[in-house]
Amino acid sequence: MIELSVTGTEPELVAKVRNSIAENVAAISQDVMKVEAVNIIDAALAPVAPSGPSRPLYVAVAFMGGLFMAVAIIVVADMLNTKVRTADEVEEILGIPVIGRIPVVKGGR
Repeated sequence: MIELSVTGTEPELVAKVRNSIAENVAAISQDVMKVEAVNIIDAALAPVAPSGPSRPLYVAVAFMGGLFMAVAIIVVADMLNTKVRTADEVEEILGIPVIGRIPVVKGGR
């Protein structure tokens, strides 16, 4: 069994090409293999709707995949960040209270 698939922009022409190829393959197969009959099971019909991929679906899946990847990267980056930013974090990590702070002076010495 051989399955033929032809794609193109004009449905009528695509169906005609597919049927012509099927007839020629059948004739050549009879000559080469010395068989009495090669049957074409289904003749091609011109499609009424495009058979290509659904672009809105692919765009939606790509958007969701990109969104998932962005969130995953942010979560992993936050998990790998070991900086201590606040006095509360110091108290939590060390288990001792903070009794003083040194203020940040901008532009000073």
